[in-house]
Amino acid sequence: MLVKKKNYVLESFKYVQCTVRKVMIKKGLIQRMDMQSSIVDEMRIKDTICTQSIITKTNLSESQIKKSDLSHVEITDCNIEGLRINGHLVTELIREKENNLIIKDDRLL
Repeated sequence: MLVKKKNYVLESFKYVQCTVRKVMIKKGLIQRMDMQSSIVDEMRIKDTICTQSIITKTNLSESQIKKSDLSHVEITDCNIEGLRINGHLVTELIREKENNLIIKDDRLL
């Protein structure tokens, strides 16, 4: 289904167990979007405010986040293997930090 709308308000709709492809929302407002058990192919979010978002049980592998404000973002209980920040492997940064803490603890004893 192809839908093209300009200056249109979509209100109170919910995607549950669907596949969403090639959606463009340009200069729009999205409030309380709920997409459960859905597939989104090649989503691009640009110049968008997504404060207080909750992303749970989501596959973001091979995704890119560029020029974005990630201040006060918390990543918990996630597979971060291969995750890079500014080209640095996060797993290596964590390992290095943990090693420095162990060395400091040994010096205290």
